[in-house]
Amino acid sequence: MANVSIVVEGTSQIIALCGVAIVLVALFGLFDLMLARRERAKLATMRSDPAVAWAVSEILRARDSFSRVVSRYEMALGAQARVRSRANDGGLPSNDEHPEAPDGPEVGPQEYDSDVERLLEEKQEARERLLGAQRDWDMIRPGAGPAAASDLWFGSGLMRAWQLGFVGFERHFYRFDHALDDSCWSIFESCRFRFGLGFGAESQSLALVVVGASASQLPELSALAFGGPELALRPGFVPMRWWRRIRRDDEVRAANAILLKAGEVSDLVEGPSAETRELVLAALEAELGESLTSTTTIPPGPGLMSVITKGPSVLAGAWTGHVPEPELRASSDHGVWHEPA
Repeated sequence: MANVSIVVEGTSQIIALCGVAIVLVALFGLFDLMLARRERAKLATMRSDPAVAWAVSEILRARDSFSRVVSRYEMALGAQARVRSRANDGGLPSNDEHPEAPDGPEVGPQEYDSDVERLLEEKQEARERLLGAQRDWDMIRPGAGPAAASDLWFGSGLMRAWQLGFVGFERHFYRFDHALDDSCWSIFESCRFRFGLGFGAESQSLALVVVGASASQLPELSALAFGGPELALRPGFVPMRWWRRIRRDDEVRAANAILLKAGEVSDLVEGPSAETRELVLAALEAELGESLTSTTTIPPGPGLMSVITKGPSVLAGAWTGHVPEPELRASSDHGVWHEPA
């Protein structure tokens, strides 16, 4: 009987532990859902280059002002023409027939001439303001893509995932910055359901490096990198990750270490520091074997993306899922990010 009691007690404890684990994973999934909403809201309010935003606003204001003045000027010309036509016919219109000035009150022919002259000056001033706003925009307007010949990108990201039996879910937020043009960047979110058999959860930081892919190719390349099947036993020793890390140059390991420091979306919003850019550029030069400038080109070939991960993980199982479709959440004002799909 004692042995039976021990077995029953042990079974009860195992069931209780499994129940607690299931609740914890479910709570992690709920936490991810709530946190993702706040993260999207933060990215939606993210401003790009303030100078570009100001230039766009100034053009819109100048266009609106110019169109309003032109409309008033044309109304005044029409009213002036009607008054002169009636005067040439032998008389001025009566009070009941007197046309209204652009601003409403009734005025005589000489006052119409004065209004036209005043509105002509306002029209010229509004036109000069619009031309000035257009010149300012032409001076600071970003191009279609980065101002560099090479397709070299780096970035940081976040990944949260959970697996509860046959169903799981994973979400990524990640930022790409051009290695040589610090004004060109984008932030994406991708997520997918996973199907297989596993249990656990993880929250990882990501270090990303892309070579040979244009800005327009980044979404597809990152989707492939974060898609496909996976077999995991974490925590644990992952030989391939260990091998990828130890065989890299010191410069590459230093760059990965600083990219992995991103722990939340606010770090992606802030963007890479000058130190981060310096370390990443040194790593790319070490890997490519040459100094990099805005005119440097790299040999043609398929785009390659390296993903290094680091963070707490208690997850075991095997699963697969569809290739995710990254969504642009924030970006610089370059045309490539805003082209229609």
